[in-house]
Amino acid sequence: MNTNIKICEWDGTMQGGSTISETFLVDATVGRNLEFRLDTKDYVAGDPFLTSPSGKNYTNVEFTSEINLWIIKLDTEAEVGEWTWTKPLSGKSTKMKVTVTAQARDPMRLPIITESWMNTGTDFVDASQQQVIVYARVTQGDKPVVGAKVRAYVTTPSTTAEAVELNLLDNGQNADVQAGDGIYSRYFTQFVSKGRYAVKAQVWDEGSSFINNGFITSRRILDTPLTFSLFTGLRDQLVANEYCCGSVVPFNPETAVPTGNFTRTAAAGSFNVLKIPPIGGDSFPPSQVRDLAIMVNDSSHVTLTWTAPGDDFDSGIVKGYEIWMSDNISALNDNVTENTAICILDLPHSTNTPEVLKEPGEEIVLSVKLETSLEPNTLYFVSLRAVDHNKNNGPMSRPVGFTGEIVSGGAGISGGLNPWTVTLLVLGCLRGVL
Repeated sequence: MNTNIKICEWDGTMQGGSTISETFLVDATVGRNLEFRLDTKDYVAGDPFLTSPSGKNYTNVEFTSEINLWIIKLDTEAEVGEWTWTKPLSGKSTKMKVTVTAQARDPMRLPIITESWMNTGTDFVDASQQQVIVYARVTQGDKPVVGAKVRAYVTTPSTTAEAVELNLLDNGQNADVQAGDGIYSRYFTQFVSKGRYAVKAQVWDEGSSFINNGFITSRRILDTPLTFSLFTGLRDQLVANEYCCGSVVPFNPETAVPTGNFTRTAAAGSFNVLKIPPIGGDSFPPSQVRDLAIMVNDSSHVTLTWTAPGDDFDSGIVKGYEIWMSDNISALNDNVTENTAICILDLPHSTNTPEVLKEPGEEIVLSVKLETSLEPNTLYFVSLRAVDHNKNNGPMSRPVGFTGEIVSGGAGISGGLNPWTVTLLVLGCLRGVL
């Protein structure tokens, strides 16, 4: 594989009369034909040089004076480890940009690569109406890299403001469709003015990144007993609907391979914002909750878990929640009312319930006492939505079906349960089944 892979990108404004040194990593999957490029807005005397992990200096610089560009090319395979680039600075301050690329160390072995893009593409955007999502895919061939640290930098039209930093997530929540598929994402909501926004993503390992070699569909949900007559035939439907929003790509630690230290950089391009939401307003609702689960403790007590969304899609803490229950799945939609469903937690009470007011991405566990006891052999459904500080409602979560049927053993969200159990249905994948 002879594709150039960007392993480092750095830019900034530096003061004259000093020396700058920064580091970059060369991992075990890259290292052939490493190239270091440094360009400056104004000429700055002094040639850059590279220092390898073993301490060897590389000073074979090519300089193009017309565009103030320095290039260092390695004619040998780059050592694995932490490298340092150094540039003496003289004269006045100037803007600088550094890019380091390399090719696969073994042409027959696929390296880790990163791609980045926006859902808007590079088109014009009306940010008052259109959601903007930043994505980054991290893979080795067709195998996802999971557990990596991925950060997007969004440069705004303001020439003096620092780039907005977004930590992209692969957790199956909010902007992310499926956990563990190697695609990291996040909503962008911090619009400052009309104009062009440029996006790039940086990826690195902090000891938690793995190459997932077990890319098969999870059957975890099928371990739940499906004994109640209303669930007849649903097992086959679950098998047929292998993937859906909020699902998880299975991870087998026995076949997964640690990536080791690595860094990657990918440019997503830019998009031009024609209109922004009102400054100081609250135009973005919370995201939909995708992983609601319920455990029936006894006939009048249930425990719910979910991942917290954000006040603005996936940023900020929401004002509160509404949790609804009904024996009619059709009643649990965005127009739900007390005429068709029971509100087991309303907004005023949730705003005074600290355990549900958590940062986006954190797990919420809530125990609820029901006013009316559950009837055995009856199928119920529960759904919730988050509400922001401007009382914008997020979408209702996919309803979760459960029954208080007594069965042997336990099933649900944790072990050691009472005889009352729950059967979970990912109803977002089973539309039209019930």
